[in-house]
Amino acid sequence: MSLVESAVATVIVGVMLVAALNTVGAARLGQLNTSNHRCGHLLAQQLLTEILPQSYQVLPDNVDATTGNPLPGRNGLNDLADYDGWIASPPQWPDGTDVAGWNNWTRRVEVDWVDLTNLSQTRNYDTGVRRITVEAWRGQVPMAKLVALKTSTAGLTAAYYALSNDPLSLSDVDFAATPSNTGIASQINQPGTSSPAWPGGPNDYFAVRYNGLVIIPQDGAWTFTTESDDGSKLWIDGQLVVDNDGLHSMRVQSGTVNLTAGPRRIEVRVFERTGSYGLIVSWQGPGINSRQTIPASAFDSGIDRGGF
Repeated sequence: MSLVESAVATVIVGVMLVAALNTVGAARLGQLNTSNHRCGHLLAQQLLTEILPQSYQVLPDNVDATTGNPLPGRNGLNDLADYDGWIASPPQWPDGTDVAGWNNWTRRVEVDWVDLTNLSQTRNYDTGVRRITVEAWRGQVPMAKLVALKTSTAGLTAAYYALSNDPLSLSDVDFAATPSNTGIASQINQPGTSSPAWPGGPNDYFAVRYNGLVIIPQDGAWTFTTESDDGSKLWIDGQLVVDNDGLHSMRVQSGTVNLTAGPRRIEVRVFERTGSYGLIVSWQGPGINSRQTIPASAFDSGIDRGGF
């Protein structure tokens, strides 16, 4: 289901739930504590589904084509920054009208830049990753909190390094140095080649570092594999999972880690001394019974992290 379809479906469910609440009355809702959390989750999910498709970059607000005035309610919002600090009590539909029957409820939104190496750490500058937090409260009690991440671009950030030394392993590469070039990789799937890793780059003596977020589809044991020439390593959430370092032709090495579903930080490093170069990153886990190259869709830019 697409985000648009999900948003429509969520709105339909919301309308049905409001009608049901109007039928049974507020007293009935107050008797169902678990229902409070379900209702809060619905309110938060509805708003998060609306926010995630919005632009990462700051855009001019939507305006009325005739008058030039901003559109009412959230219809005038069209980027993530527009939602930062947004709050409404009672909850509102996008056109600014109140959601009937929810007078004691509040929804609020925070949008922060976060550090890709530590997603709980906020920053006051653009890190390329925004964290969207949507909360639903009934009175003074929090009933639901959903958190999502959105990156500035889908895919992995790639930093390319032309080397002046003769590397024998990844430890011979200064990945803290300013890269020779940067780019975005939709996936990591480069069979052995004599071509450079980036346009205009050298054929030999170079290294690449990939960083980003990978969506784990299901809970369970996940096996990650690098097939590389020369050495490579792969980390998940800062934990080394695959060590395929050293000088060698295309070679396969794997590692397994238990993960819960959702986005995880992934980092892959590789270097090339001389000869052909290649790097393919694969995975295998619940629902994926044989080793497959991690698809571009797993490096999505809008990621629902769940919540309570």
